[in-house]
Amino acid sequence: MFSRIDPSPFFNSNKTDASLEIQRPKVRIAVIAALLCLFASTASANRDSFSIQAGSGSPLFGGKGRGGAAIQYAHRFGDRNYLGAEIEYRNQETEIWDVDNVDVDTINIRLFYRVDMTVDTVITPYFTVGLGGIVNRVADPGAVEARLAASEPDSTFEINRTGGGFGLLGAVGLEYAPPGADWISLFAEGRVDIGLVTHEVEEVDSDPGIFEEAYRKDSYLDGQGGASGYVGIRLHF
Repeated sequence: MFSRIDPSPFFNSNKTDASLEIQRPKVRIAVIAALLCLFASTASANRDSFSIQAGSGSPLFGGKGRGGAAIQYAHRFGDRNYLGAEIEYRNQETEIWDVDNVDVDTINIRLFYRVDMTVDTVITPYFTVGLGGIVNRVADPGAVEARLAASEPDSTFEINRTGGGFGLLGAVGLEYAPPGADWISLFAEGRVDIGLVTHEVEEVDSDPGIFEEAYRKDSYLDGQGGASGYVGIRLHF
């Protein structure tokens, strides 16, 4: 009275399960590929960079020479704007406590903003502005103390060889991107930096006047800066 009805091949559970098992790896591969493409396009859009550069120049205050090197990390936003941080080392001569040609080692730690003047060109002009902190360390404090004592024979001096302050940076440059190698570029730039740095000196006067103290501790605020030319390499990722 009742006859057995065979299930339709479209509703065959065994066949459907097998088909799903075959499709799942394909779906996973497609999802992973899409995520990788999204990540690659995001990294390409961001175009962050890491730079290494070095150069030399001339101080603005009481010195004869300066050399330096710097590393930078920059994050791009928009088509041509970058925000980043830089650590720069300099060995330079400067004026401290009214003494010229004082040899100091300087560390600049600064934030900067860079703007490319063109987009997707082989040679890109750009400019940079930055600000940050300065740490100085006098290479030979004894020589400075002797020169201070020579100007005031009745006094002896002891200086704090480490000083600190803040400064500003301005730079213009040209960046060359070799065709077919979008992960690397070469650049050259001119820099001008200027800042204010405080150093402390202790003075002991063996023959103070009536209204003078035998011991004094003073802080000197000195200008520091210069012009430099740098060349470097920039990695993009």
